[in-house]
Amino acid sequence: DKMYDQLSNKIVYKYNVIDDNYEVNDAHGHGTEMVSIVGNDDYLGVYGIAPKAKLIIIKAVSDEGKTNNDYLYKALKVAEDKGATIVSISLGGFKSDQKVIEQIESMVEKNITIASAAGDYGNKDLLFPAKIKNVVSVEALSENRSIWKNSNSSDESIIRIAGCNIDTISFDQYGKLEKVSLTGTSEACAVASGYIALVRDYYTKNNIDYNNEKILDILKKLNTKQDKKVDYLTPFKDQK
Repeated sequence: DKMYDQLSNKIVYKYNVIDDNYEVNDAHGHGTEMVSIVGNDDYLGVYGIAPKAKLIIIKAVSDEGKTNNDYLYKALKVAEDKGATIVSISLGGFKSDQKVIEQIESMVEKNITIASAAGDYGNKDLLFPAKIKNVVSVEALSENRSIWKNSNSSDESIIRIAGCNIDTISFDQYGKLEKVSLTGTSEACAVASGYIALVRDYYTKNNIDYNNEKILDILKKLNTKQDKKVDYLTPFKDQK
């Protein structure tokens, strides 16, 4: 497949934590959509945010669209073990889990950046694991720069970024890949993860010291919740 061909040299590892094997076929499109937002490179006219990023694909949602905190914990462990520097979690739930919290805290201390979707329920709260301290909790921004009407929100969230009518690649009813436009905090989380990859890459290549605390501070200082135009190039300017 053409999409896989142009992504294959970027995929450094794949794992399925549900079946404990390397089979990561996508049964419902969500994973494919998120990967295309981050790393696609013009296939079907979709441009990823960070098309040169190396990708680790971890299947933590069943073919029926179900997941749980045990799967999430295993996925986080695999991501850490395989050297991920950014983990994009375009899922969430209402039930917290101490093992997941401790694993994320450990990864954050090692300067692995964790981004997670706020949720699509319109609540004044964040889903788990987005609600964990030092996770980049991502709300969805509408096209008029205000918060998307169904986005969960909280004063504690880190960033609000484009999440409406985002170009992605998914499957049609016959399993053929097609360009589609999607909306949600999952899409926003993928956009934010790609953006963080660009920021971290810039700092690394320019030998500028950074850690997770600085990354979170950079994202907060963008003031993305002010319903106004945001200069996303700010982190790339005059940094010493």
